[in-house]
Amino acid sequence: MDNFALRSSMVTQQSSKARLSSRVDFNALMTDTGTRVTNFLTSINLDKRNVAVAGLNSYWGYELIREMEPEWMAIVECEHIAQEQILFTHKPNSVFFMNADMMMIPVYKNRFPDSTVCVMNNASLFLMESIVGEMDHLGYRSEDAYEYDVIDREDLGVEKFDMIVAWSWSIVGSDSMLLDMVSSLNSGGALLIDCSNHNTKLYREDFHIHPYSRMHDLLKEQDGYTYHLANGYGQTVFIKN
Repeated sequence: MDNFALRSSMVTQQSSKARLSSRVDFNALMTDTGTRVTNFLTSINLDKRNVAVAGLNSYWGYELIREMEPEWMAIVECEHIAQEQILFTHKPNSVFFMNADMMMIPVYKNRFPDSTVCVMNNASLFLMESIVGEMDHLGYRSEDAYEYDVIDREDLGVEKFDMIVAWSWSIVGSDSMLLDMVSSLNSGGALLIDCSNHNTKLYREDFHIHPYSRMHDLLKEQDGYTYHLANGYGQTVFIKN
């Protein structure tokens, strides 16, 4: 675990009062989610070697969020704090989440019930709907906080949103995915890419040849402004003109 990521995340956690972590036991929430998903993946005898080759290594993330030590939990929580900060500052009328496992979806929908929330039809949506289910971990119960629309990959770049939120590993290495996200932004819209420094591996002397550097270079070529924030595992925000 990188010392810079650890120190900056712990300061962020201790200095923040976030809506998500103020409402629930964050570690228990992550453990419950991670346990349900990993138990399912174990039950189907998933070959993790094939998962890695297929580019679905985000499955391992569910194992890493179970019963976290305080230091690791601070790093994980820091990413959710960053999402909440950008979302609640920008207050988009329509927001697209690339990954259905983002805990900010019901948090934002509960706070802004008239907003439109949309998610991608992918593996994370299957896991959240079929495996995690309505475990009501955020305590919203009968409210409409879990309502969202769903789009397919081919709809990205066509549908329009005020904001898009994605984990970096969902788009790195796919120029077309990134460009379609930019195309799907309304004028003045914001794209938030979380964990965008590849667990701080971006901050090396050879950063210019790192795949995550390519992602930022491509964003800087678009019609708008790009901001990389180096705390924790990093966040990148693109604001479209």
